[in-house]
Amino acid sequence: RAVRVDEIAQTLEISKRTLYELFNDKDALVEQCWDAIREKQKARIADFLVYKPGVSLEQTQSLINEFISNLCYISTSSLQELQRKEIYADIYEKGRRIWLDAFSQLLNNCITDGTLLPEVDCERFANRMMTILYHMYLD
Repeated sequence: RAVRVDEIAQTLEISKRTLYELFNDKDALVEQCWDAIREKQKARIADFLVYKPGVSLEQTQSLINEFISNLCYISTSSLQELQRKEIYADIYEKGRRIWLDAFSQLLNNCITDGTLLPEVDCERFANRMMTILYHMYLD
């Protein structure tokens, strides 16, 4: 919100006109940036999802650290704006869903390995854990 299109063009060392030829508006630019971030996250997460019997708990712990690192990579104001601004809500939800699915899968693997009780609702557990970590970062 605080960054002007002029500043973006200047930083990229292109004209404002060229920037508008590439993107209809600043929201389109922001959306494409978030798409790129999400694709990088998906590639990193894929490494954690390779099932290896007996190591699911360690994979889950590593993914938690990756999630925290990714949270800290993005400013709190950007994360808050993603949630607040209606046009970015879908972007936020897509990114959140990637993490939620990955955590749920690894927690299900933990049930298979016997390191997590079978009664645990993995998606609910993952959602709660992500919410707690997210709010801890914002605070």
